[in-house]
Amino acid sequence: MEGLFCRRFLPQLEGKIDKYQFFCKGLSTSDALISFLQPIYEAIDKGNNTARIFFTDFSKGFDRIDHNILIANLQKLNIHPARTNWVSAFLSNRMQAVRIAGVLSDWKRPNGGIPQETKLGVILFSVMTNELLTEWRLRTKFVDDTTALEMIPRNSMSLTNIVADNINDFAENNHVKLNPKKCKEMVIDPLEYNTTVLRPITISNTTIETIKKYKLLGVI
Repeated sequence: MEGLFCRRFLPQLEGKIDKYQFFCKGLSTSDALISFLQPIYEAIDKGNNTARIFFTDFSKGFDRIDHNILIANLQKLNIHPARTNWVSAFLSNRMQAVRIAGVLSDWKRPNGGIPQETKLGVILFSVMTNELLTEWRLRTKFVDDTTALEMIPRNSMSLTNIVADNINDFAENNHVKLNPKKCKEMVIDPLEYNTTVLRPITISNTTIETIKKYKLLGVI
């Protein structure tokens, strides 16, 4: 049933989803990685820019999806009302329980969230983050993996802090939450005698850790 619905639902999303969201027909993790890495390689080859990368992490992203906001996003994309109503029915009145050490908890009806291990679930998460970072050109999205890249010319000011604030504002406005302890920053600087000062990125009074390597879409 879900597969049949997705076959009818996906064509209505074509041309409406952010072109830098690589979980869509005809694209893959390889396309996402190429889009992300190409400007970095060019900067290293030319030696004219510092690359600053912000890797986001949404805390229990699928579990925090607000159904009302999601349905509003579908309506904004002019999805057929019958499809929107089906999504609403798919998400409503779901029951779930947790099993720990062989003991099953009572069944509860969650206030929000979408099923993570379903094709429709990941499609809906892509819809939820469709408007995230649309004004920032060097962005890469693959379902819940969102990465912002900035190429900083020699001795120039970095804007990544503002980008991180915008991502955090988006998360709060859409009732999802960034996990600042799992968000990371990476700096690749091929420049000699570069005087650019990179102000630390801070989210919710937590300074984002700067790292040397990161596993993105299965690749380190």
